[in-house]
Amino acid sequence: QGSGRPATGPDVAHTMITTSVRGHLASQDFGPQYGWSNCPPMALFDAPIETTYRDDMQPLMNMLKSKARSVGVLILWLDCDREGEAISDEVRTVCLEGNPRLNGKIFRAK
Repeated sequence: QGSGRPATGPDVAHTMITTSVRGHLASQDFGPQYGWSNCPPMALFDAPIETTYRDDMQPLMNMLKSKARSVGVLILWLDCDREGEAISDEVRTVCLEGNPRLNGKIFRAK
């Protein structure tokens, strides 16, 4: 909440766009060569982690990338717990794919 005015500095005209996500966009796992009983457990410390996106998340990812192209700053406001932080990082990654100029201009709402 607030007046929409910056705490410090001059007022700057801006438009806020609000959207939402429905949980995790991505899943992370080891590749199939690292499945149960396929390798010694110690091998997992050096194994690459693969990130995949389900087909039903593609429309949401496309929307986030599209919105990201038209903004100058991104403020992420997700649940303030570990799961919210993880989802926030997934959203950040997708938005940076849509607009690399957002690098350094992504903030976490407090």
